[in-house]
Amino acid sequence: MRHLVILIALSVAKGLVADDVEDLSAIFYDPQTRVFLRELSSETFLFSTLEQTALEQSEADKPHLTKECIQDLNILINGTQTAPIGMAGMREIDTKLIIPIMDSTAKIGSGILHGHFTFYGSFEQCKAINYFDQDFHRRIRGGYYRITMDLPLGNQSVEVNWDVCLPASCSRDDLRSVFSGGTKIGQYLIAVTDGHDKIPDYVFASYLIGSIMLLIILLCMVAGAIDYYQRNVASLGFKGEWYELLMCFSIYRNCCDIFSTEAANKPGQISTLNCIRTLSMLWVIIGHSFAFSLAIVDNPLDIFDLRKTYVGQIFANSYLAVDSFFFIAGVLVAFLKFKDIRRNATALSIRAWLMFYVHRIVRLSPAYYILILFYGFLFTSWLHDMPVLLGPQFAVDSCRENWWINFLYLNNFIDEANMCYLVSWYLATDFQIYIFSPLLILPFALFGTFVGIAVSVLILLISTGLNIFEVFYFFLPASDFEGGPVDPRMREKYAYSFWIYHMPYIRCQVFIVGLLVGYLLERKKTVRMGQSFNMAMWVAAFVSMGLALFGLKDWISGHQWDLFPRAMYSAFGRLFWTAGLSWIVIACHYGYGGTAEVS
Repeated sequence: MRHLVILIALSVAKGLVADDVEDLSAIFYDPQTRVFLRELSSETFLFSTLEQTALEQSEADKPHLTKECIQDLNILINGTQTAPIGMAGMREIDTKLIIPIMDSTAKIGSGILHGHFTFYGSFEQCKAINYFDQDFHRRIRGGYYRITMDLPLGNQSVEVNWDVCLPASCSRDDLRSVFSGGTKIGQYLIAVTDGHDKIPDYVFASYLIGSIMLLIILLCMVAGAIDYYQRNVASLGFKGEWYELLMCFSIYRNCCDIFSTEAANKPGQISTLNCIRTLSMLWVIIGHSFAFSLAIVDNPLDIFDLRKTYVGQIFANSYLAVDSFFFIAGVLVAFLKFKDIRRNATALSIRAWLMFYVHRIVRLSPAYYILILFYGFLFTSWLHDMPVLLGPQFAVDSCRENWWINFLYLNNFIDEANMCYLVSWYLATDFQIYIFSPLLILPFALFGTFVGIAVSVLILLISTGLNIFEVFYFFLPASDFEGGPVDPRMREKYAYSFWIYHMPYIRCQVFIVGLLVGYLLERKKTVRMGQSFNMAMWVAAFVSMGLALFGLKDWISGHQWDLFPRAMYSAFGRLFWTAGLSWIVIACHYGYGGTAEVS
């Protein structure tokens, strides 16, 4: 989620996080800017700007523009200049070209003081324009473009995005040249983009992957139909290994298994993890939804101001949900592996450890690989004809070039700045921690509890120390939340993500805590504790989690912290959160959860 929240602060106002609407009032202090915004809000501003370019000159005078673009723009300008007054003399060019273009172009609206700097036009109406010109004997179709301008804001600047409808024969380079040529827009112009700039075309791999996925879907439906018929209608007499292999693809059987809750309360299950997993998943979704809403609403600063409230901390600190998943992974790895070691004498053999990795790869990779290929070669090619894609926050990533890095689970190390499918960093980090988890498991299995705990604590301390060192060395913030103040000495924008947030040697902190909890749950079948101790631990757990969740409020609200408190929170905030989770799991598992217990 590293790019999402900061996009508001950066795309709304470069280098600015507006705490009050007065910060943005400065945009109206400059008389020239104020006049420009007033003119920009006029319905005829687009046409008057085009007239300034003197496109009626010969094509030889405009060698940098394409022939069709010059012709279509001149048709538009001439048609506007000769437009009739009133409905009586309305022409076809007026109803099918000029008026639709004028109406489809965005108008500057209210809410600038609240971050309304992206003005959308009517995309569908613009793309529906289809006017046949009798002089050139060809059709003029509508093209939807975004003009990005940089307006002065005191000592800084703010980007304004103005969506316009113009002939589709003009490329973004044509329009950039047009608007740069002595127009009022030219002095503020940054870029001109269109909805197809970032959309990759279909290639052979796209059709191949699409065909494979269709075959898999067909196989799932056929297997599901056979499975349903055999279970609920009549037996077809199918059996054997091939039938069982086919049933692995049964959509009916898999859906029944996914939505079944029968296994949740079986003896030996850690049912509390199901609740934590569900709440964490919802928290991640809410956090991402909150971040994306900042990029598309008309008043992003009103939403962004929520970060100053305690409720806003729940959105801003949704990163802690990721730590919950690392914690769950540690609990399950330890609980299942130590159970296997206790029951199976060969669980520590070389073959057993090889299967430890093979099972992980086989379980994760097929679905993950299909997702990466689908996203990189199919899904991104479907993302067209949507004006929201014109924003920088929706840049198509580099899956077509870097998919193989994801296949190796190294996308958080290799070319991390151009990562394919950004959220896949978690799976890479989790897989890398899993690879080295035997370093934590073997001391317990070979040398006993004391040595195992000592090794785990040592690695935990090393990880914590590296976290503190990197915050001081790279001048990093306290969290991956990028709406907070940034240390000007930090050299890379996303340094926290690369050096801390995505790194297995840092994120293994909570995994280790989870592993210790999993070891306890597997070793101790019952635990006795007094009511007073239980209540005190519940209070301590909630206080610990509250400190992790709300401890950043001052920094998130916009107040810069020194390096020391930033390093302390970065190094220990996740541990405070995980400490609370640990008690919840332990208490509920042994029957001391009260109303919180899942039974």
